[in-house]
Amino acid sequence: MSTRFIIIALTILFCGLTPKNKSDIIEVRTDTFKKLRKRISNDSWNISQKSDEISLVFIDTFFVNTSISPIRNENGFFNKRDTISIQIRFEDNWSRIKFDSIKIKNKEKLEPLKNKFIAYYDSLNWIGIKLNQEMFLEKPFTYLKRWKELSEQEKKVISEIVILPDKLINNIGIFVKTDYRPPYMMIESKNNANNRFYTVYDSFADVLGRPSLFKYEENY
Repeated sequence: MSTRFIIIALTILFCGLTPKNKSDIIEVRTDTFKKLRKRISNDSWNISQKSDEISLVFIDTFFVNTSISPIRNENGFFNKRDTISIQIRFEDNWSRIKFDSIKIKNKEKLEPLKNKFIAYYDSLNWIGIKLNQEMFLEKPFTYLKRWKELSEQEKKVISEIVILPDKLINNIGIFVKTDYRPPYMMIESKNNANNRFYTVYDSFADVLGRPSLFKYEENY
């Protein structure tokens, strides 16, 4: 077999694979877009799509309160025109085997750092920090990323953590990033905006999966 023939064959193979991966993303994105659009039942929500992304934006007059430090807003004094967005990204070359393998490696890297964090604050009886062990374990990666007691090597370990898709469809990984962070965030309004938000947001879970929209931090 000549070198020229091998080069031609590899070129054809590469050119054949690239459009296929791209078409897979477009197919999954288009199908997801259609399903999400059907669930939008009011004008406060907008949806758009491009190449490998879908964007959902809620625009209305409301106030985002928190369960940790709630603000009294009975008269809607703090209500203002605001937005909450959901960004959905599609990435190819994912498989269940790849997903599970990375998840195991991430856990092996994070577990010693989680134990170090807990031991450190156990020694202080969790004084001087608005946190306890249960709250930390809800989103350890978030707290570890900004913890100042990590060594340079440990910071490097944190930077090597691979964020995983929130959902897999065939070989396409779906990553969901949302401004809404339950259960700490509560949408309040005097104009029924909270119902316009929650009714549609909850329905998106039928398409994207509830863990994708109701999560404490990114999947890893």
